[in-house]
Amino acid sequence: MKRGSITLQLSLVLGLSLSLVLYSIRSVRIADGRVLMSSALEQGLYSLFAGYDRDLFEEYGLLFLDGGYGGKDLQPGRICREVTEAAEYIVDPGKGVGGARTLSGFQLSGGEVTGYLLATDQSGAAFQSQVSRIMAERLGTAGVQMLAAELTDGWEISGEQEEYQRNADPEGAIREYESCLETAAGQTGGEGTAFKKGVSGTVFLTDSEMVPEDSASQEVPENFQNPIDIVLGMRTMGILTLAIPDPANLSAYTLGEEQLVSRRTLQQGMGMLPRDEDGTFDRLLMLEFLAETFPCYTSQSQEEGLKYQVEYAIGRKNSDRENLKTVLDRLMMIRGASNFLYLMTSSVRGAEADQMAWIISLALLMPQIQPLVSMVLKGCWAYGESILDLRVLLEGGKIPLVKDDSSWQLSLTGLSGILTAAGGERDSGKGMDYTWYLRMLLFAESQEALTEAAMDLTEHNIRVRCARPDFCLDSCVYAAEICLRGQADIQPIYITRSYGYDMEGS
Repeated sequence: MKRGSITLQLSLVLGLSLSLVLYSIRSVRIADGRVLMSSALEQGLYSLFAGYDRDLFEEYGLLFLDGGYGGKDLQPGRICREVTEAAEYIVDPGKGVGGARTLSGFQLSGGEVTGYLLATDQSGAAFQSQVSRIMAERLGTAGVQMLAAELTDGWEISGEQEEYQRNADPEGAIREYESCLETAAGQTGGEGTAFKKGVSGTVFLTDSEMVPEDSASQEVPENFQNPIDIVLGMRTMGILTLAIPDPANLSAYTLGEEQLVSRRTLQQGMGMLPRDEDGTFDRLLMLEFLAETFPCYTSQSQEEGLKYQVEYAIGRKNSDRENLKTVLDRLMMIRGASNFLYLMTSSVRGAEADQMAWIISLALLMPQIQPLVSMVLKGCWAYGESILDLRVLLEGGKIPLVKDDSSWQLSLTGLSGILTAAGGERDSGKGMDYTWYLRMLLFAESQEALTEAAMDLTEHNIRVRCARPDFCLDSCVYAAEICLRGQADIQPIYITRSYGYDMEGS
C-alpha cells in the first residue's frame, strides 16, 4: 500500500507537470506564431512600399505607390495580395497561402486592407507633406526664412502702392476724362476735341486766369498726337499683343478631355488620417516647389503638353495663352501701380506731365480740366512704362519693384511711339526677374490652391512625359493598414500593421 501510494502520487505530479509543460509549449507556439506573423506582415508592407512609382520619384522626388498599377482605379485587392504573398514567403518560403503549417504550428489564412491614405486625400495633405520634406531638405531653414522675408517685403511695398492708387484712382480719372470729352463733343457738334491753333501753330487763350501766366501760349507741333488717346487705344489691343513681339509664336496647347485632379471627383482613402504637420512654412515650400520644378514662359523647357505651367498655377485656365494672359494682366496691375506711384512722387516727371496736360487741355478747349488731364496722363505714362517692363521681364531681364530716375525707361514724348518702337526697353540689371514676379503672384494664392495646382501639373506631366495617359494621382497610396489572419494550432491570430512613406510602422 505504501509503495502504491507513492506511485499514484508521482503519477498525479507528473500529470500536472506534463500538462503545464504542454500548455507552456502551446503558449510558446502561439506567441511564436504572433511574432512570426507580425514580422511577416511588416516585411510584406516594406516590400509593398519598396515598389514606389519610379516616374514620380525621378521627376519630382515624390514617394507614392501607384495603387492603380497603371490604371485609373485603385486596386486594394491587389495591394493586399502583394502584402500577403510577401508575408507568406517569410512564414514558409515553400508554401502559399493556406499551405501546410510551419514547424512553429503557424498557418497564414489571408488578409485584408483595413485602411489607406491617398496622395489627394484632405486637399492633398499627403502630397503637401512630401513636398515639404523635399523642399525643406533643399532649402534649409535659413533659405525658407529668406524666401519668406523677400516675398513679404515685396507685398508690403505693393500694398502701399495699391493704397496710393486707390486714393488717386487713375481709372476713375480716365472715366471722368472720357465723360468730359463726350460732353464737349455734344456741346460743339463733335468739334470739342479739335485743336484750335493760329497760323503759327500757337494755341490762343481767351481766359488767362485759368492757366499760369507762363502758359498763356503753348507751341503745338504740327503732327502732335494726344498721347492719352493713343494709350487708351492701346488698352483695347490685348496684353499679349502689346508685351510680346510675335504673339503668333506662343504655345497653342489646350487641355483636352483629360480630367486633372482639380476637375474630377476623386477616389477617397479610408480608415487613416495624415500626420499633423507644423504648417508654418508649408505654403512657402509649396510655392517654391512650383517655381523651381515646373516650367514657365521664360524657361522654354517643356517640349510637349502645357508649356507655361507656373502660369497655370496662377491662372488655372485650359490653355497656355489664357494662363499667360492672366499672369501678364496681374503683372500689369503691379507694375502699373508701382510706376504710377513713382510719377506721383517725382517732381521732375510730374512737372513734365503737368506741362503736357496744359497743351492737351488747351487743345481740347477745356483748360479747366488740366488737373484731371494731368492725372490721366500720368496713368497713361505709367501704363506705357509697364508695357516696357513686361517686355524686359519676358526677355529674361530684371525690373525693380519700385522705380527711380535711373531705372525709368519711357520719356513722355516717346509715349506716342511706343507701338512702333522696337527694342526701346532696357534691362537695368537691378530688381527681380520674371520668375520672382511669378513667386509674388503665387504668394497671393492659398495653400490649398497651390497644392491643387501642383497636383494637377504633376499628374499632367507624368501622363505626357512618361506616356502614361491613365495615371491618376488619386490612385497613389501614401500609407496603408493591413490586417492578416492566421492560426497557431487552433488559436486564431489577427495582426494589424500600418506603414507608409515618412512614417514608421505601427
